[in-house]
Amino acid sequence: MARLLGGTPSKYLSGLKTVVLTDAAGLNHEQRRAKTLSRGKKVPIRRCRGLYHHATRAEPAWIELSIDNIVLYYPFMMLRVPFFADMVSGEVFFHELGHHIHNTQAPEFREREDVAENWKKRLGKPYYRRTYWYWLPIAYLLYPLSWLIKKVRPSYEQD
Repeated sequence: MARLLGGTPSKYLSGLKTVVLTDAAGLNHEQRRAKTLSRGKKVPIRRCRGLYHHATRAEPAWIELSIDNIVLYYPFMMLRVPFFADMVSGEVFFHELGHHIHNTQAPEFREREDVAENWKKRLGKPYYRRTYWYWLPIAYLLYPLSWLIKKVRPSYEQD
């Protein structure tokens, strides 16, 4: 996670207090039963991979990432490789950061999940190209495999 934060331009992190790594098993009774809205549907927080918490008068904005939900469908040995670990956690981190940017710096009048997905791509591509430039030839070969993995694993909405 430190690599992802260090590789993100600081202008996008302004106003963001923390990024909290947690697990769904650590949720209390109230949080396990709580739900959030995603694309007009209620999604249990215990199944979310990440949450963006807006700034309030009491505290600044922060991001919560549920690591056990993020790595649920990936083999442990694959996650030991920094490139794959960054791909898996970066997908959720950049999406949630997109919610923060949409809320604080670049508001758009579109579906908020679509805006966050666009920011995920805008932030993720330069990060991976800059950090893992030597993986590009291999990534082009593995892209069809990633498409197959996304088809097989269930998609949980993140908010």
